[in-house]
Amino acid sequence: MKKMRTYMALALMALLPMAFTSCVEDHYWVEDRPWYDDWDDNRWWNDDYANPEDDYVEMAQMLRGHWQGTLVAQGYDEQGKPIRDQYIEFNTDMEFDVYDNPQATFGRGLQRDYEEGMDQPSFVRNFSWRICNKEKGEIKEGDIIIQYDGKDGQSAFEMVIPYDELYLDNKSFTGYMYATDGSETDNFNFLRYTYAKRMALSFE
Repeated sequence: MKKMRTYMALALMALLPMAFTSCVEDHYWVEDRPWYDDWDDNRWWNDDYANPEDDYVEMAQMLRGHWQGTLVAQGYDEQGKPIRDQYIEFNTDMEFDVYDNPQATFGRGLQRDYEEGMDQPSFVRNFSWRICNKEKGEIKEGDIIIQYDGKDGQSAFEMVIPYDELYLDNKSFTGYMYATDGSETDNFNFLRYTYAKRMALSFE
């Protein structure tokens, strides 16, 4: 009887990897990626991004690259009123990299904001971005979500570029960015100056 229990236990252990394999196959192109756990912890990865619409894949490839132009930022108080000394125009560089997968609609980026006449940027910010593939609340399909990295214990700052308020082609990228907490609105007008290579995802 004791031997029978031992054999049954061994058989169950042999079946466990098969049970886990079926879950991994749902996300077939990430099973060998060491960054999958980090991506899942950020709650960006879900089934909405497993099979994106072709239009959004094309949009991500169009967005990929380096953009330069003007960005006018306006800050707002808790009542939603514009703050006079938080209205400023920047010369801005934005780089959008797409993760190394043919169907990727998300990636990382870098933004540098220069005040007029300044050689050094006033702000340098890294961000993650994604194109919404499925409407969720106020976020609509095609919206570009930008999440700036948090620093010094601060939480990440998120902005949304509504699909209905942007223009994007091989040469120009214009539109509005809205902070999801209502604290800021940016009006940007960019021109492309280079393309970017695909990148491998890293959270280092």
